[in-house]
Amino acid sequence: MTHPGERQFYREQDVTLTGPGGARATGRLGMWIEGVRSALSLDGPPGTFESRAGDFFDALIGLRRQLAPLGWAIAVQGARADAYPSPMQRERSALQLYRRITGRKTSRDDIVKIFDPLDPALIVTPEDQRARFESWLESVPKD
Repeated sequence: MTHPGERQFYREQDVTLTGPGGARATGRLGMWIEGVRSALSLDGPPGTFESRAGDFFDALIGLRRQLAPLGWAIAVQGARADAYPSPMQRERSALQLYRRITGRKTSRDDIVKIFDPLDPALIVTPEDQRARFESWLESVPKD
């Protein structure tokens, strides 16, 4: 049994950060499970940041919201307009989510890894991402 604050899983990777004036830099992203919470840390040119949430997607949103006022963004698949996790992916705090294609249901072919690299031109705000997800929900044929 683990105790609160004990890391059950730990992984680090380099990520691309975009900043003011089109600047690009490399940051170091750490991810772990702490009790029942997913946690992320980011070290890079704008500073050091941490975020904890119920799943890795929401923890990423927390990091994105910390970076945005400084003019920085993290270029990972979890920051693209058409990417959003399913309830099962959230429940399992999966490191994957679905690309949501307007007008059709998701399939296994639509799964992407949250922290895989993303073309910085495809980064959107968490609010735009949520709006795109809600639009996708309306577009999917109902059974």
